Amino acid sequence: MRYLIRFLLVILFAVPAAHGTTYFIAPASGGGSDANSGLDSGHPWLTRLHNTNCGDVISAVAGTYDEANFRLGTMNAVNCPSGNNVTALHCAVFDACKIVIATAAHDAMGISQSYWQIDGWDVTVSNPSTNACFIAFPPNNTTQIHHVIFANNVAHGCGDGTFTVGAVSATVGVDYISIIGNISYNGAQDNANCYSNIDIVFPVNSDTVPGTHIYVAGNISWGALDPNPCGGVTPTDGHGLLFDSWNQSSYSGQAVAENNILVWNGGAGFQIFANNAGAVYLRQNTLAGNQTGSINANPCPEVTVNTAINVVSSKNLAVTNGATACNGSPPLYALGSSFDAASDIFSNNFLYSAAGNNFVGTSAVFSGNLTGTDPLMANAAQPGAPNCTGKASVPDCASAIIAGFTASAPSAVGYGYQTPSNTPNVNPFYPAWMCTVTTLPSGLVTPGCAASGAASSMGSGAQLSHGATIH
Repeated sequence: MRYLIRFLLVILFAVPAAHGTTYFIAPASGGGSDANSGLDSGHPWLTRLHNTNCGDVISAVAGTYDEANFRLGTMNAVNCPSGNNVTALHCAVFDACKIVIATAAHDAMGISQSYWQIDGWDVTVSNPSTNACFIAFPPNNTTQIHHVIFANNVAHGCGDGTFTVGAVSATVGVDYISIIGNISYNGAQDNANCYSNIDIVFPVNSDTVPGTHIYVAGNISWGALDPNPCGGVTPTDGHGLLFDSWNQSSYSGQAVAENNILVWNGGAGFQIFANNAGAVYLRQNTLAGNQTGSINANPCPEVTVNTAINVVSSKNLAVTNGATACNGSPPLYALGSSFDAASDIFSNNFLYSAAGNNFVGTSAVFSGNLTGTDPLMANAAQPGAPNCTGKASVPDCASAIIAGFTASAPSAVGYGYQTPSNTPNVNPFYPAWMCTVTTLPSGLVTPGCAASGAASSMGSGAQLSHGATIH
């Protein structure tokens, strides 16, 4: 019933949202200065420390930017009384706005206020020590942040994760976070602790409105490999995508991970560890070649559910590339769960293990999964480092990876990652609040709103207005 109500709202109010003001930002070498007006490319800003409104775009020119100007705390709050859009820090040429982290213990591209989007940027490191490439984190111990988007970015070589979400405490953290259509590579190099590529560490409820709060979709994540030891122990992480320790905040928001490619990571392609409240949906993801590290895990699967409830996995394509993996060489499974519950359901997935290790669990429900058939991926080989120079977007840059992990067996073609369409297709798992975002780049995910809306300024999808607060 809650989905029906939500979609009626989308259909009734599906009219274009107003576009905001475009500002310009540039590195100091390109004339950037916070004394400038920012209103034209000849007078660009240097930082994000300016007042903006939801729907505004800060357009960045190509160049190399100083990490110190984009760390956590280097941004103003966004004026967004309707709570239904963002200010976008947008690189005008995909992958041409560069940040190189050279200082230990500093992150590069931080979001520490609500209603912000970062898209089109490239972050790497020359000193991969105790730093994340992109991070969302509260500015202090009292301010909750929410409605945050990372989209169409490239992150590689980080120490503490490529895209990281953290919390100050069990009551102050991040909610309504969308990580969409990014490249995430080799993001777990630091050994101070064990990290993963995309790592969402106990989000905190900003409200309890039904529908999707956490949305991770269209990302290509590979090459996360924890050093051994990390945090003084045998590696525990190194996953392509990790939902981590959500029981610490008893987070009850709905989370969705769909249409990601999670391959050749040291740990699992996907792991959820320790949740005790909200529902988690794992849909249409491709996972293969993972568990390459000496991770301390048993069972040892491509998809791992550990000490979790209300996890539903469907339409995923999970392929194992060997009989054993992980520390101590336990069997390598396509799907696996431990300390699980009957509310964890693995249904209608395509699973292939050459050794026949398709799934394992204790209390979880396994039903209707297709097993025993090779999906015939075109080239399921370990990808190299990303080079997106001259490419138009993440899907363009990752086209060889996408093609290589595409199944050709007739029974497998509907499973796993599917090429996004710009034609809206109503999706009950798509975050309703994103139907009002006017700045999301197109081609990263299939818009999940009602088809009757108008295209946004940089993407497509149904738009809401009428000043309604939509979650």
